[in-house]
Amino acid sequence: MRRKRKIPEKPRYVTITRKAYQLLAELEVSRFPVDPFEIIENLDSLYLEAWSELRDATGVSDPFGLKARKLDAETNVKRGTGEYLIVYDDTIGYLPRIRFTLAHEIGHIIMGHFTEFEKTSLREGLTHAEKMVVEREADAFAAELLAPRTILRRFPGMKNDPAWLKQTCFLSEQAADIRTQELKRVDF
Repeated sequence: MRRKRKIPEKPRYVTITRKAYQLLAELEVSRFPVDPFEIIENLDSLYLEAWSELRDATGVSDPFGLKARKLDAETNVKRGTGEYLIVYDDTIGYLPRIRFTLAHEIGHIIMGHFTEFEKTSLREGLTHAEKMVVEREADAFAAELLAPRTILRRFPGMKNDPAWLKQTCFLSEQAADIRTQELKRVDF
């Protein structure tokens, strides 16, 4: 059994980029926009359920308490199996936001947030600083997965155009603006 580590003090950006690109390569993703629904479908240990479908199937008014906790999604791990269930709020109604949310949840899984650290609960037991690190890692993973820098740099002039990024990568306006700023800061 692998010894668990402490949550790092700052996000591991090199590891995030490497793992996002490895996932894209392993799944042979070769077109924009990258589809997180398809990624989840192609990963054997990941299962996806829409909140409204779960509500209708179970009769529970707020499955997993997503609405009460104002969450867009939550990932649950079946202990000892390596299987994950992502429940997402499909009633949001804005697909670019849902796509980023799913990529974020994939990031938590791929970055080992449930398995590699002493503190594995993303909701309880983490200090504010630790929670910020794992959330920033998941956000950075989602950005690298949906708008991979290594591919985007092949499009001259795009790094100053959030509208192009929004359309090409099917991001929300906010995500496209943030990603554009990140791409300007990073040595392309």
